[in-house]
Amino acid sequence: MSVKDWQNVIDINLSGVFFMSQAAGKVMIKQGFGNIINTVSMSAYICNWHSAQTNYYAAKAGVVAVTKALAAEWAPHGIRVNGIAPGVTVTDQTDWMFKDPSMADYVKEIFDWTPLGRPAQPEELAGACIYLASDASSYTTGHVIVIDGGHTIH
Repeated sequence: MSVKDWQNVIDINLSGVFFMSQAAGKVMIKQGFGNIINTVSMSAYICNWHSAQTNYYAAKAGVVAVTKALAAEWAPHGIRVNGIAPGVTVTDQTDWMFKDPSMADYVKEIFDWTPLGRPAQPEELAGACIYLASDASSYTTGHVIVIDGGHTIH
């Protein structure tokens, strides 16, 4: 992996989350409250051995650490920081994978390892987001909810 490939993924997936949180945090600290929900990935908790994406796994694990660290630092300011960690989800970015015949074995392998045996639909992430955004989670901070069809239980 080149330095450029490493840095690009770290910049987007880790640094982007940190700097966006920092910008929002400045406003939230002034107002004395706030709630941040970071997007992590099940890839923060597992590494698909057949996929050379060390940069992505490291970045997403870093987002878990940033989420916990900011939750601890900003709790005295009334700010909660949590995250969701989706598994494979049908989106514009992943749709090609399900349609490309050359990816059929890879997709089958992913879902053979996923107890629910399928990808998530975007609306299946909404419940966790609603919970984390609402007062129902007023005593929840520094946590990441994994929504992966059971993939990471192996």
